[in-house]
Amino acid sequence: MAQRLDPPTSYRGGKSQKAPESSPCRGERQRRARQRERDGLAVFTIVGHHDRLVTALLATGHLTESAALRREAVNQALGQVLDEWSTRWAK
Repeated sequence: MAQRLDPPTSYRGGKSQKAPESSPCRGERQRRARQRERDGLAVFTIVGHHDRLVTALLATGHLTESAALRREAVNQALGQVLDEWSTRWAK
């Protein structure tokens, strides 16, 4: 999800390279980050067992088998589950 929301600016030799301060890419990333903050959103990096998470998302209907093959779809489904969970517990 973080990759989709805030992708690296460039690649060289398989390593992400930071864009110069004046780069339009850097400005665009900052604009998106500020918009997420205004919307009350945050990007979290979490570590979990891939197969168990995907199996749980499939079993609960948050993910289809074809979507389970796409990392972005898995990230979105996991974000949706966390958002539902936090909404229930925040009441």
